Amino acid sequence: TLSEDNKTFSLGSILWDSKNHVKEGKAAPGSVGRFYIEIDPTTTEVSFLYEITLDTSSLNNSEFEISSVREVNGKQFIRISENTYVGIVPLSEIKTNTKYKVEVDIIWNNNEDNNEADYELGSKADLEIDIPVSVTARQYDGSETFTEYDEDSV
Repeated sequence: TLSEDNKTFSLGSILWDSKNHVKEGKAAPGSVGRFYIEIDPTTTEVSFLYEITLDTSSLNNSEFEISSVREVNGKQFIRISENTYVGIVPLSEIKTNTKYKVEVDIIWNNNEDNNEADYELGSKADLEIDIPVSVTARQYDGSETFTEYDEDSV
C-alpha cells in the first residue's frame, strides 16, 4: 500500500565482504559491506516514484562512508541531492510483478588517527551501525522531472 508517510528504520546488519584478518560476517577498519532496500510494488495499481534518503550525519563512527547507492536491476534511479535518490516505477512494470532492489555500499575506512573509536565499536559483541533511511512513495503521473545531482557543482 502506498502512502506519503515517512518510514524510517535503522540497519543493524550489513553484509560484510570476507577479509583474511576478520572473522566471517564481522567487520573492522578496511572492511567493505552492503545492505539492500527492496521496493515491492505488487500491491498497487498506479505508477509511483519512491524517494530514498540516507541520513549519514548520524553514522556512529566518522570513518564509515556510503560509497555507492544503485538500483541493482538497472531500473531508472537518479541521485537528486547529496543523500537522496529517486526511482520511478511505471504501471507496465507493476503489472509484470517487477521488484526493485537498491544496494547501498558502505566502507569502514582505516584511519590510524581513529583507532580509539574503531576499537570501541569493533570490540562490541554485535557490531551495530545505525543508518537512518527514509523511504517515501507517491503517485507519479509522468509530469515530474528530475535533475541528476552533480557533486562538483556544489
